[in-house]
Amino acid sequence: MKINTVFSNFIAEDHLNIDNDALAIYCKEKYQEQQELNPKYSCYLNFDAPEVKPLFSAIEKDLKFLHRSLGLTSNSRQELTKAWVNVNNNIFIDGAHSHPGFFFSGVYYVKADELSGNINFLNPNRELLGTIPPPAIEICNSFNSAIINHAPVAGKLLIFPSWLIHYVEHNFGDSERISIAFNTRIIMPEGLMANYR
Repeated sequence: MKINTVFSNFIAEDHLNIDNDALAIYCKEKYQEQQELNPKYSCYLNFDAPEVKPLFSAIEKDLKFLHRSLGLTSNSRQELTKAWVNVNNNIFIDGAHSHPGFFFSGVYYVKADELSGNINFLNPNRELLGTIPPPAIEICNSFNSAIINHAPVAGKLLIFPSWLIHYVEHNFGDSERISIAFNTRIIMPEGLMANYR
């Protein structure tokens, strides 16, 4: 019997070799500035700031590779639209959420260790929990798992479809967790989408 995968999702993972120490200092400064202005708003980053350019250049390279690997056209592309800093715990990321209206989302860990709080992804199959009882699972995999988690590690980059529901566990460890999250949109050539609106 041949088993075909249908309607798959993914979490792409890479490890970037950039200066996280300098990036951590910059992120903390920007985050502190935002906290003083208004702690209720996210700390958005400027893509052109020299401190973050190496990171976003590496992310754009991975986005280009991912875009083509998923069978998307060469005349379309991913565009980074927003990026923001998260330091330790944050009510906006602690609850299960997705990023409606965006194509890819991602997170880069500037500073973290494996005890800093996992990011957890929920299986889009909402019927799974009521269909497969946990005692029936011998080996967890993408078909039978309700949750897939990734431990935060400094230098780790994760990119995933924006529709995947996810949440971040509290950081109960001794180390500070600093991450940069981002969204992308798919950009098409001018006029190409006119027939689809």
